[in-house]
Amino acid sequence: MNYKALALAAFITKTYALDPIAKYEPGSSVVDHSLMDLDQKSLEAAIPKEGTFPSVTGMAIYEQGGHSKSYVTLTLDVPLPVAIAKKTEFSGSDIEGNLLKGKAKDDTPKGSTTLKLLYEPGKCMIGALDPNDRKFAGCITFRGTVFDGQNTLLYSTPGGYNDSTNGRTLQGFSTAVREKMIECAACPEINAQEFLDYYGVPDWGDQWIQASNAGGSTLDVFDNGGADFGQYEYVGKFECIKKSTSYVQTLAYALHEFEASVAACQEGLSYDDANYDAIHKWDEGVAFYVGSLPGKDGLQEKGGKLHWALAGKRCKDFKTCGPKGGQGEGDLAQVNYMLQAIFTKGKLAIYEGKCTVANDAMLRISQLAYIPLIQGTLRYAHKVEKKVTEEKGQAEGATFASGVLPHVHAQGPKGRAAAQIIYDNMKVSNNPQTDFSAVKEAFESVYAEMGIDCELIGGYLDDNDEFYGPPYDSSPCESACDPAFKKFAWKNMNLELTCKALNNLDVNVKAGVCKTGGGDLACPQTCKGKCACTDKKQAKFKKNAAGKLMSCGALSKAKKRRQICNRKQEAKETCPVTCKNMCSWDPPFALA
Repeated sequence: MNYKALALAAFITKTYALDPIAKYEPGSSVVDHSLMDLDQKSLEAAIPKEGTFPSVTGMAIYEQGGHSKSYVTLTLDVPLPVAIAKKTEFSGSDIEGNLLKGKAKDDTPKGSTTLKLLYEPGKCMIGALDPNDRKFAGCITFRGTVFDGQNTLLYSTPGGYNDSTNGRTLQGFSTAVREKMIECAACPEINAQEFLDYYGVPDWGDQWIQASNAGGSTLDVFDNGGADFGQYEYVGKFECIKKSTSYVQTLAYALHEFEASVAACQEGLSYDDANYDAIHKWDEGVAFYVGSLPGKDGLQEKGGKLHWALAGKRCKDFKTCGPKGGQGEGDLAQVNYMLQAIFTKGKLAIYEGKCTVANDAMLRISQLAYIPLIQGTLRYAHKVEKKVTEEKGQAEGATFASGVLPHVHAQGPKGRAAAQIIYDNMKVSNNPQTDFSAVKEAFESVYAEMGIDCELIGGYLDDNDEFYGPPYDSSPCESACDPAFKKFAWKNMNLELTCKALNNLDVNVKAGVCKTGGGDLACPQTCKGKCACTDKKQAKFKKNAAGKLMSCGALSKAKKRRQICNRKQEAKETCPVTCKNMCSWDPPFALA
């Protein structure tokens, strides 16, 4: 009997029984996790309704939630006769007399006089929500019994609906960093460590939000990237909170879930329930990146409220929409198309027990996810320097920058220099001195180190869908070739390749190395076809004034290749890729 085939069939059945998230087919139920975008939506509505800072109702939603991981605390008539394990299923009645299903939120010891039950996703949404936004359907009746198949427990809820609250909050995405991302068994995680190294505190996100709300400062709290929110009026503070919770902190937590998934993956266990936890964490990462509002196809509600939506907004500004980019409009951002494929690639790798492949997928997600934040920073740098926006745009730019500065800073000495330039131009200020070109050039200086390129970022468009010209030139830069002699290990082959060698492999072999052999991470431009060797080996140009001819094949071996190319324009025209040192016609480069 083919047990692996049976396991695969069971996996497919399980996957297709769950609703897609922007066309991604989860392997576990993460509906409840995706509802965090509804907390974001409620927060964005609550603060303007209150109309002043510090905000009480907005911060209550931020700190207490309302939509995700809803649970009720039952007061038991008699102490628990036995211990109750976490996730034990209970049944009871809701306020409308319907069957209620819930699960124990925590391990609860014998003798406890309370029991916390998790509601099903989308049921009984109370928390700190505005009374008009609360969803009472599915709330447990105030007095009754719950049954777990063996024990019937009589309970009451003295606080009524107020006994129902939430175990997952926007604030928790930041305050959980130390425990879950820095000091856990598989820690520190890459992305969390970058933020810690830059800001100097693990709960940088919460510090940003609390200071924004209070009109305070993080200048004496953060090692880098400090902000004095006292320089802002209402609009600036609101944007700093709104953009940070939706596009910065939630993204950081999504990246955590992908990293935690890889850490939980058990190599070699294909289609095995032992990897369910890893799959679930991977699914959570997708849920926190996309949210619930974009729907099954990712196109609903203007893409929602989380990072998926930001990518969709910015691609229209930078002409990076569509599967291959290059479009100023379209259904999805190029980066979201790319991430859709990588989300699925990583999930399938975990199911197959190929944890190293899943790790590569995680690393690529961690590179691509910063693209919308870079685009957002550039957009508002341009607007601020041109003085076509005031406090609102300056605050948006500062917040977008706060989400990508740690990643830029992590790229060695060059990255630290670039991060300082970006911060100096984009920091919170009521008198910004912003130089768009300086910000643009700083980002461009570390694209290669960040694993992205000029084409993925695009250029900022004007109202006529054209790039701005001087003195605010926003046209996209052009990516350089990968370093010719950059080396990487060809996975599973016990071989070492350079980007130049990869560039000259047989087309099918090259595709395989790029897809599964580690080439895409080490030599991204090469794998995208940038600097592909289209030169003809026998094509010739005049090497000197005497008319001596040299072929591209001979040029590729010449010790003075660079000098010849620099001196002779004809060499550049005849052998352009050879002049970039990316062509070779000798083994072992050409395996075909």
